[in-house]
Amino acid sequence: LKALPLGPKRVLQRARARPALPLGRFRPPMLASRSEGALSQASTPHGRRRNRSSGGSELDVRSMLSSASGGLRSSRYSASSRQSRAPPMTLSDMQRHVQEEAMNRYVNSLQGEAKVARQDQQNWGTTIRSAMDEERAEARRRRDGERRNQELVLRQIEGNKSSKTELRKEYIEAASLHSFPLFTETFISEKEVEEVRKQQKEQWREELNQQLITSKMLRNLEEKKHHDHARQNIRDSIKNTVKERGIERDRLVRQGRDLVEAWDRDVRLKSIKEAIRCGKDMHSPAGRPGATPASHRGMD
Repeated sequence: LKALPLGPKRVLQRARARPALPLGRFRPPMLASRSEGALSQASTPHGRRRNRSSGGSELDVRSMLSSASGGLRSSRYSASSRQSRAPPMTLSDMQRHVQEEAMNRYVNSLQGEAKVARQDQQNWGTTIRSAMDEERAEARRRRDGERRNQELVLRQIEGNKSSKTELRKEYIEAASLHSFPLFTETFISEKEVEEVRKQQKEQWREELNQQLITSKMLRNLEEKKHHDHARQNIRDSIKNTVKERGIERDRLVRQGRDLVEAWDRDVRLKSIKEAIRCGKDMHSPAGRPGATPASHRGMD
């Protein structure tokens, strides 16, 4: 307590000497009213006696002043933070900000998908390359095996040829010990070979002759079939022609008879009209029913 200042007068002077707060800064009303009440009590003689009589009241005033100064400092800090904060956003700014955030998220997702697709493509390319390499290796192994088999078969063929040659030499050497060796492939005489060839030629000639005879016979049968068919067609056409001519003749006869009857009827009608007009007898030969003029009787 001895180290503290003398009284609240000096504290009040310091508080009055402090500059006023700018507009927009916040000051708690309860804290301000408490500090002002304490200062007013400290400035009165009654308050001074109370402060001198009890050090606890002075400590209370000091604590209130310190709290008031702390409130002032906190209000200054809050006002400075509000001044440094960005201005409020409008509705269009908010919409644009939300759209930008959504676009950023969409772009990030697309980048992730592209990365995954690229990784999948790389994996697929690696798989394809490995499969192609394996196929090429398999084809190479197959070609090598085929080449080895071919070489083995060729060696076997050459070995068989050489073994046959050796066997033939041994056979000739063994045969030459008893008689003159035969160096022909068939081991038969030339006369027998000529005879076999002659018989073979005769057999071929006989077969060709048989084929020629067969082809001629088939051709003759085909020609006979065509001739028979043509003759049958001619007979059928003659029959049809005769039949059609008979039908046409009958038609013409009927047509002539009909025309004669029509002519007779017309003549009778004309004669009747003439008799009526002239007043002649109706029982004349020209007027009898069924009578026909002499000039028209030969038409039947």
